[in-house]
Amino acid sequence: MNNQLREEFNEFLKDKEEIREIIGRIGGSNNSQNKIISALFSVIVLVLLVTGIFLGEISLTTTLLLIIILAVFKIIWMLQQSSKSMHFQFWILNSLEIRINEIDKRQKKIEKLFEEINKNKVEQEK
Repeated sequence: MNNQLREEFNEFLKDKEEIREIIGRIGGSNNSQNKIISALFSVIVLVLLVTGIFLGEISLTTTLLLIIILAVFKIIWMLQQSSKSMHFQFWILNSLEIRINEIDKRQKKIEKLFEEINKNKVEQEK
């Protein structure tokens, strides 16, 4: 019994790590793609600031407009990543609900069988 519990616990931990990895790939906060996009955005904004404001290569208005457009694209990308992550979480919750309903049905069947067995025992004892 103790070994069986340990095996189930180890299997649970393994499943937990797999799910964490999948969620990270889909849209978690530690997503490498998210870090790359954020770093790229920061570098582009910094380059625009340096060339536009400090070096005077681009007018101040154009620099600010380009930075605003980049910010809008970043926000759109973040919303898309968030919706992807929410869709995946919904899918997981839906799958869990289906499994819980199946387990509930099996439990009810087992309870009915147990009640029938108890009734038969009581009748045999009489």
